[in-house]
Amino acid sequence: MEKKTRLKILIVTQYFWPENFRINDLVYFLKNKNLEVEILTGKPNYPGGKIYEKYEKDPDSFKSFCNCNVHRVPILSRGSGSNTRLVFNYISFLISSIIYGIFKFRKKKFDYIFTFGTSPLTVALTSIILAKFCKSKTVLWVLDLWPEIIFDLGIFKNLHLKKILSKIMIFMFNRTDIILAQSKTYVKLIKAKINNNEKVFFFPSWPEIQQDNKKLDTLLPLKLDNNYLNIFFTGSVGDAQNYKNFLEIINKTKSLKIKWYIIGGGRRFKELIKIKSLNNLFNLELLDHISLSEVYHYQKKADILFISLKEGEALSGTIPGKFSTYLKFKKPILGLISGETKDLINNYGVGLAFEPNQIDDLINQIPKLLELKQKNNLYNTFYNHEKLLDIFSYEKNLENFFKILKDNINLSLVRIINRIDKKLFDKNFVISGLNLAFLSHYMSGDLNIYKNLYHWPDGLFKKFVYPKKIKKIPGRDLLNDLVIPEGIETIHVLGYAQENSLNFLKKKFNKNIIHSNLPFGSIKKILHSIPILKKNTLCILTLPTPKQEQVAEFISKNQSNYKILCIGGALNMLTGQEKPCPKFLENYGLETIWRLRTDTLRRSSRLFKTIFLFIYHGIFVGKLKNLKGTIHE
Repeated sequence: MEKKTRLKILIVTQYFWPENFRINDLVYFLKNKNLEVEILTGKPNYPGGKIYEKYEKDPDSFKSFCNCNVHRVPILSRGSGSNTRLVFNYISFLISSIIYGIFKFRKKKFDYIFTFGTSPLTVALTSIILAKFCKSKTVLWVLDLWPEIIFDLGIFKNLHLKKILSKIMIFMFNRTDIILAQSKTYVKLIKAKINNNEKVFFFPSWPEIQQDNKKLDTLLPLKLDNNYLNIFFTGSVGDAQNYKNFLEIINKTKSLKIKWYIIGGGRRFKELIKIKSLNNLFNLELLDHISLSEVYHYQKKADILFISLKEGEALSGTIPGKFSTYLKFKKPILGLISGETKDLINNYGVGLAFEPNQIDDLINQIPKLLELKQKNNLYNTFYNHEKLLDIFSYEKNLENFFKILKDNINLSLVRIINRIDKKLFDKNFVISGLNLAFLSHYMSGDLNIYKNLYHWPDGLFKKFVYPKKIKKIPGRDLLNDLVIPEGIETIHVLGYAQENSLNFLKKKFNKNIIHSNLPFGSIKKILHSIPILKKNTLCILTLPTPKQEQVAEFISKNQSNYKILCIGGALNMLTGQEKPCPKFLENYGLETIWRLRTDTLRRSSRLFKTIFLFIYHGIFVGKLKNLKGTIHE
């Protein structure tokens, strides 16, 4: 059998070359890393709204990029860019990409399916569905946080719709293996929505890769007057760019020796042309969409680069892609923007930034900037660009991304123990039974495998992780054989426990016993009642799976001292409150069947749910392939 040497990646993106997006750079990087890459995308029509004429004339010439196969599905073009037209544009790509993807890739294996997550983020549904056929892990790069961003922009206002979209996004986030967030604010917002915080990584946009074509210098249509302060805004202009406030600033600075330039087109560009004429904005120059090489020359000649964005929950956490590109030119950045980008501009001293509604405050600073230019002190005043460029470095972030891919392609490691050694008490640990319940909830995304988590072999289903014969250990035997070091002063029982169970623990281990009953209901409700574990304490959890493991993981992430044994109902069996399972069933890991004798309805419901999760996620989706066991000595 041929040894596998290269990762295989399918990239799902509504926008791709010849459209100018950073996904093109990412494909170029991955190809240079000798990865096998294919792209599933739509027909090029951004930003003009019409399918590119060159593509229409010769579509075959757009089937390959950096020797990667490019699969293009039919879509309804963006047209005039109205909200209705955009909705149909998004839906058409979603439907086409799913149908084409299933037909084309259903028998093909990819290691990862990567989603370029611009608006709408629902494009990740394509990747999630295809991953089931392709037995792939999924990666989502979140550039626009949905649904918050479309409500920040006022595109939709119905709160019921927001709740529905929020649930869809949480569903997608929880079923994505790796999430890349374009800002640190997005990292926090996404982590607050999902079960597994460890799969979210900061992955910002790098400066656009532009060619310095020196011949263009004499051919550019706009000529700059060096006696003026020349302020440039480059990139698409839409509702998110807060263009009305921007225009108000331009109108109020007509008496100053300032020239404003907006270059790049966009949904609101035609409206800008009308407003310029109606308000006699002679200090404003407009230039529609031009090549990156031409944009490069204007950015290089600018005195100041301007950035603007509306305020809102998601918009305040957004770092616009143009910000990192602006940094490359080491020009002062003037911002009408809030949140993370505003803090970066002001804290690093690369310019001046104001809240989106602080128009007059920004205007008051412009004469000072003009004076700095006249005294040749403009670039000496704002000069810390290199420090920020390191954070947004193309090489640094792409290498880190590649490391994430390599680290996460490894099989999930299940560490198993045959006994709880005294040496284990020298560090923090969580111990749980490896059984059907744990495996089912792990593969469905309810539970995680993380550092300091160990298992004892508990049940028939350990064989799916450990092919060789490993003797089953009932939870009650593990607890009965447990030897607790003298340094452990207290046993803290979390969950339901009767008085005779607590007395049993006190008599057996001769330790101080603390009992904290936990509320019934959702895991969120339970987590609000978790006490702080003191040092030199062994915590015994008596909740059912997956709640006891979720509580244990919560403690491991939020407390500095923890030694936790997830024992479930084993304590009841050990103290005789529940009749032990006959040996012939126990030997085959079939205690669950025995326990159906009591509380039959509830336990049957739980059993059917775990079996369904195991079959669906483990066998149909193929997540069993990601599990590998090791014996912890």
